[in-house]
Amino acid sequence: MELNQVLRKKRQEYHLTQEQLAERLYVSSKTVSNWETGKTFPDINSLIRLSKLYHISLDNLLVEGSDIVRDIDRKTRLMTLKRYMWLPSILNLILILIVSQQKFLG
Repeated sequence: MELNQVLRKKRQEYHLTQEQLAERLYVSSKTVSNWETGKTFPDINSLIRLSKLYHISLDNLLVEGSDIVRDIDRKTRLMTLKRYMWLPSILNLILILIVSQQKFLG
């Protein structure tokens, strides 16, 4: 089951409206709606509050809603890639300088 489905199911089990849940989590009802439709994922603080409110371990919440684990992994990989994207450009510049210097000297 995806995280958005788990969140909707748990909210309904606790007989809460999206507005009531939003108040308890200190977020807007639009935020809760976005979580439940799968448009966005809860941040870590909201996940912790959800796990406490629903008496479910954070681990179980994340495993049941494994899409969030994949999303965090994907975002982490993208950040790592972006960090090193400048490297090929620098290496190309160094190569151009070396070739240019050899032509100039030779």
